[in-house]
Amino acid sequence: MASSLPPSLTNLASSLPSAISLPTDLRYFEDSATPSSIRGMLESPSVPGKIKGAKWLLAMLSKGIDVSGFFNSCVLQITTTSITLKKLLYLYLSHYADFNSTTRELTLLSINTFQKDLSSPSVAVRGLSLRALTDLTLPSIIQIQLLSVKKASRDSEAYVRKCAVSAALKVAGRAEQAKPQVTEIIISLLSDPSTAVLGPAAVAFSELKIDLDRLHPHYRRLVGLLCDFDEWSQCIVLGLLGTYARMFFKRPIEGRAHAIDSSKRDFLKSTMSGTFPPPSSSADDPAREENNEGGGGGVQLPPRDPERIRVQRKGRRRVIKKAFYSDEEDESTE
Repeated sequence: MASSLPPSLTNLASSLPSAISLPTDLRYFEDSATPSSIRGMLESPSVPGKIKGAKWLLAMLSKGIDVSGFFNSCVLQITTTSITLKKLLYLYLSHYADFNSTTRELTLLSINTFQKDLSSPSVAVRGLSLRALTDLTLPSIIQIQLLSVKKASRDSEAYVRKCAVSAALKVAGRAEQAKPQVTEIIISLLSDPSTAVLGPAAVAFSELKIDLDRLHPHYRRLVGLLCDFDEWSQCIVLGLLGTYARMFFKRPIEGRAHAIDSSKRDFLKSTMSGTFPPPSSSADDPAREENNEGGGGGVQLPPRDPERIRVQRKGRRRVIKKAFYSDEEDESTE
């Protein structure tokens, strides 16, 4: 039957076994490598060889094998210009930074490289170095981490400033004495022009339980840009705004809010059906009743003109344009 197949299908069938057995990253978890071969890969002149050695280290680390003996070799390689290799080495270094006295000393020697990467022209490298630096759990470098977070919060790229928010939370979670400085960084980021930064900054504000009085200058802007945040930020920021409203907004007069809502619903129904109700008296309209308090000296509100309202409502319409994360609304004239 195989001989009756067309030549193209015969060639495909013969190449399937070799295609299925192609080496992938899965083999790093299924196979094993000797320490000498891994060290040779890390010290090889080619970047692909170093990447292969770093992958072997992380695979063995995930299986619970102690590979702290390669810490010195990894520290010597973090000056590489390959972002892929930097990611792998940073994961390894952050795991073993506080493992023993030797790794702690070598980590302190590598801090200068992290700080240099914070000034890299690459946005990805700046964000990666900040995340890796704040992942180090050494208590002696808290001040260096705070200075790096403060520097990143003033970066020209929104991605780096967003990384600064998460980095600030990590530093505040490990050092209580750093919370006042982290608070000021988060407050400054609440004025960020990018919603990609503003959303996480508001979430950090909620997680750090900062005094709600500091939210006064930013409340209206958060409400206006809430629809542009990502879904996870929206859930937390909604709770934050609700807590702020319950604390600082005046409690409405009993029955007043219900009366206003009923009046608005009736008006909207009549507008959609094309029939307008007669002008309401002061007894039916809470706003008129409030303005007419104090006898005849109050200012009388003019009666509603249904035709004028109809023209105003028809003259402008809302056009919704779909953005990437949310809806952006804008008005145009028919």
